[in-house]
Amino acid sequence: MIDSSTGLLSLAAQGLPTPRLGNTYTFAAPANAYRCRDGWVYALVVLDTHWRRLCRLLERPELARHPDYATLHARLANRQEIDQMLSDWCRARTRDEVIRGFEEHHLAAGPVLTPAETAQDPHVEHREAIQQVTEKSGGTYRLTGPSAKFSRTPIRIRSAAPRVGEHSREILEEAGFSSKEIEALAAEDII
Repeated sequence: MIDSSTGLLSLAAQGLPTPRLGNTYTFAAPANAYRCRDGWVYALVVLDTHWRRLCRLLERPELARHPDYATLHARLANRQEIDQMLSDWCRARTRDEVIRGFEEHHLAAGPVLTPAETAQDPHVEHREAIQQVTEKSGGTYRLTGPSAKFSRTPIRIRSAAPRVGEHSREILEEAGFSSKEIEALAAEDII
């Protein structure tokens, strides 16, 4: 699935090249995943006004109007240097410290969550993306629920997965097998 926010789908529709960008964007710098002391964050800056805010956050106000970085075009041309600056700054801080700093400066950043963190995320819980299922044996499991959400017809996992052969008789009856034929299959341990 192509993420439409990258513009790659529009480029492809026009017959234009669609370069592999990894975590970056053709229209933002810095834009990447940055290692912190205890995890990762994803952060990006698009607008020149946001760049100036980032410079204040990094305590590098002299870079705000520096010709190599002051405009988006200049930042894109110097992406590696800018990524290194932000990478160095993030590496010295915890993920929460980085995100808090970005929020205080009204900039976009968010945690890169591990699968375990994602399963415990309040948004994931609110969306019921993980649902509890109880097996006939009484065991319970937390599984990925249906991704579609409907306001009038909420959907959930209705039951645990069937045990091997649990529905064999019903399926064979629907397929037209007689009770005698089904019993013969069972007697021979075929079902």
